[in-house]
Amino acid sequence: MALLAIAGITLLAALLRFPFLSAEDLWFDEVFSVVLASQDLAELIRRALADQTNPPGFYLALWGWTHLGGVHPAWLRALPALAGTLTVPAVAWLARALGMRWAPALLAALLAAVSPLLLAMSLEVRAYALLALVSTLSLTLGVRLARRDDPSRWAVAGLAVANLALVSLHYFGALVVVAGVVATWWTNRSRARATFLAALPAGAAILGWIGVVVVAYAGRRVGANTAWIRPPGPGELRTFSANAIGTFGTGWGSLFVNATMLVAVLVAAWHARGERAPRNAATLGEVDIARVRARWLLVAALMPVTTVFFISELAPRSIWVARYLIVTLPPLWLLAADAVEVASGAARTAAITALATWACFAGPLAELARVHKPAWSLVVRALAGGAPATVCVNEPYLGLPLEYYALETRLKLRVLEFPACGAAHVGAYALLRPETSTSLELLRRSGAVVGSARALNSAFPDADLHVLRWRAR
Repeated sequence: MALLAIAGITLLAALLRFPFLSAEDLWFDEVFSVVLASQDLAELIRRALADQTNPPGFYLALWGWTHLGGVHPAWLRALPALAGTLTVPAVAWLARALGMRWAPALLAALLAAVSPLLLAMSLEVRAYALLALVSTLSLTLGVRLARRDDPSRWAVAGLAVANLALVSLHYFGALVVVAGVVATWWTNRSRARATFLAALPAGAAILGWIGVVVVAYAGRRVGANTAWIRPPGPGELRTFSANAIGTFGTGWGSLFVNATMLVAVLVAAWHARGERAPRNAATLGEVDIARVRARWLLVAALMPVTTVFFISELAPRSIWVARYLIVTLPPLWLLAADAVEVASGAARTAAITALATWACFAGPLAELARVHKPAWSLVVRALAGGAPATVCVNEPYLGLPLEYYALETRLKLRVLEFPACGAAHVGAYALLRPETSTSLELLRRSGAVVGSARALNSAFPDADLHVLRWRAR
């Protein structure tokens, strides 16, 4: 019955994703992913280096995916949708590896299926849904390695491969790798050496990639494209849990979800008390499994969040972006589900039913209520449907959706950067992010009359479209 329930929840996750693959046009970052995946491998790596945002793992995966089925948006989005769907049984597997009963394991899987952030990222051609899946697999393999009587080379190798995949997808994957090492050390130090060995290849890979980026851009600013990220504050911490469980977009909903997460953390902290396993412990069966589970989940959920928060507060550049922290969602779902186990009998059944019902309504509603991406294909037709048109951009990536859909619809729309537009006195429109509007002065000094902004209400970062008229020279 439990396996049938997992299959049913996984089917629900698929039904919330696959019918909507073509519901929205590709946006800036998605087109960037497609552009990189369309290159030969050498050029793909070169452009990933120039981007500086992520290691090239997702682009390489998408490169293989496009060679299987082409570049239609529905096929492209099928990759993250598949990853988001498979995260559901992966979460249940992690729960069972941590010794959870089937009831909370199924509840955690359901929370994964309807999570607002995972739903959104499952329909975006970026690394985040795949990152959630591989994070879950890495934690599961780490737990299983820590619980083995005699860790085999294959167990270490499997965890090493998962860790390598993690750091190849995103820099934040390294936080999961470190969390696995810390959790193993805290719960069973006799297995820490094996876990550390499994983390070494990933550590070498991410440090090597960062080194190549720094060398490739010696003398120039590294990480300049993170300037848009704002430092977090108490507000971000209060709203972060809404990524795991929907809040209906209300203050009372946020209060309920935050209270649920706070109770879950406190319950886990209570269970985590006590001494770790002795050095000569043969298995973790000698330690209370609830304590071991609580320690793993607390480290996996809280260490990445606190690390990113303090780095963002203390460093010159913030790295706090909610979707980057999708790596913390699997342990958060498990913490919430495990907290239900404190109750007994009818109270436990009522708690499971209440949390499951809340999540099943709040998660999909959050996805419906989010700001959706502009219909770029329609924007291109509106701008260049009657005659060839030129759009000026102050950042190259802003023009990617326009160029993509101009090629797809075979319309004559040209994208130029502001200096080129100003020098040639060309361009009927200017496209830019609202916070960079001061760059319009370059066009004004070149003789452009800039019209009022029309917000496109795109998924972050938002963009404004201005009509341009050029004064005679």
